[in-house]
Amino acid sequence: MTSAAIGTRTARPEPVAATRVEGDCQGATHLVRQVDAGAFLVRLVSTGPSSASTQAAERKSGDLRVCDAGARSSRPPPQCGSAVMLYLTPLSDAGSR
Repeated sequence: MTSAAIGTRTARPEPVAATRVEGDCQGATHLVRQVDAGAFLVRLVSTGPSSASTQAAERKSGDLRVCDAGARSSRPPPQCGSAVMLYLTPLSDAGSR
C-alpha cells in the first residue's frame, strides 16, 4: 500500500457515553476520533499453482502525485480528501455525559 496523508480532521475531544448511542449505531463499541486525509493506492496480487493463474487487483482513491505536491501547500487539493487512516476510541462506560 502506498499512501500520502495531507490533512487531519479531529472530532470533539470529550468522551461519548455508550448510553447516548441511538438508532443504527446501537451496539457500537468505538467511534472515529480522527481521520487522516490524502490519497492511497493498494495493489493486490494473487498467484495460483501456475503462472497463468496470477490475478491482480488495484484499489485507489485520490491522486498520490497531487497530494505529495500539495503537502507543501496551506490548502489541501480536492484530490486529497480520501480517508487514509482512521483513529478509533472506545465509547465511555460512564453515564450519559
